[in-house]
Amino acid sequence: MSSPRSNDDVWIIGSFSSNFGRHPDLDFKDLAREAVTGVLADAALPGDLIESIWFGNCLMHAHPTASGRSQAGIRGQASLIEMVDDGTIPTFVPVTNVEGACATGSMAFQSAVREIRAKDVGVALALGVEKTWHAGAESDPGIRNQMFDAYWSGIDNFDVERLLELYSCGAAEAGTEFDPEAPGRTLFMTTYATQAALHMHHYGTTVEQIAAGAAKNHTYGSLNPAAQYRFAMTVDQVLADRPVVHPLTRAMCAPIGDGSAAALVCSSEVLAGLDEAVRSRAIRVAASSLTGGRYRSFTDRTSARPLNGPISAVATDRVTSMWLRSTTPQVFVRFRKVEMPGFRTAKGDHSSDPVR
Repeated sequence: MSSPRSNDDVWIIGSFSSNFGRHPDLDFKDLAREAVTGVLADAALPGDLIESIWFGNCLMHAHPTASGRSQAGIRGQASLIEMVDDGTIPTFVPVTNVEGACATGSMAFQSAVREIRAKDVGVALALGVEKTWHAGAESDPGIRNQMFDAYWSGIDNFDVERLLELYSCGAAEAGTEFDPEAPGRTLFMTTYATQAALHMHHYGTTVEQIAAGAAKNHTYGSLNPAAQYRFAMTVDQVLADRPVVHPLTRAMCAPIGDGSAAALVCSSEVLAGLDEAVRSRAIRVAASSLTGGRYRSFTDRTSARPLNGPISAVATDRVTSMWLRSTTPQVFVRFRKVEMPGFRTAKGDHSSDPVR
């Protein structure tokens, strides 16, 4: 690292991702254990160094347990208790559950980083575990509908009509329809399809451009042994795949599956006392930020607040790569997310081209 170390620095000293896919034989406890043991193995460190755990999950409540009841509360504590019993993680380590829909994993990581920066602990574990696939959904329409219905927990169910009206009006403007409860559809893929149709309507984005983004992601997936889909696709193959909701084909949409991932972070003080083998591969967290959302027009590109604190000081010309999370490989989604962070150049001006 060329940048000097600060006592406020936070370092990633281990990371792990399970193989994502349909795993009906693995429960939440299995997936949690795989991620915890995997991240400790990657860091080559014992679990007794962990002082805090941030556990992210969204849909555990949608999977009944052997008792017939769902595990809606204390999700992390229930998923990790056997690892406390056998000493994989320390007794009395606090487990904090976080949930923020598609941002849940980022929320767990951000919380762990903040806890280190606050000097409350020296080592924290960010852990995400999810199962979206329901065994039997491939052949039983009832199970499939139950699987799809679980996604409705990720919206404001106190006022569903507000969301439905917003997207129905948007779909009408784009010359399409918004029907998230039609057979074979999920709520979020239908909302993304409406966003894509509106982007095409307002800005001239083409379905071929969206397909190019999907083909790029499938190519990357073919190189990743932990990816759920590990085959490359051309733009033509993406366009020829089964239609889901216009303009999206199946190859443009996120798969339904199960998996887990974890990151182990520590302070500079802790890092200084670790072996050289750990220090030499540690990654400094230059900046991390979390923002909220709001209802907005579909042409509003300022959906994230201006960044402040450490991340605002990260100049565009110092960023060599940027990770953008979205549940579909739609190229327009990534364009919008590149615009949202508000990166600055070293001279302080805002760049319109932060990522090439």
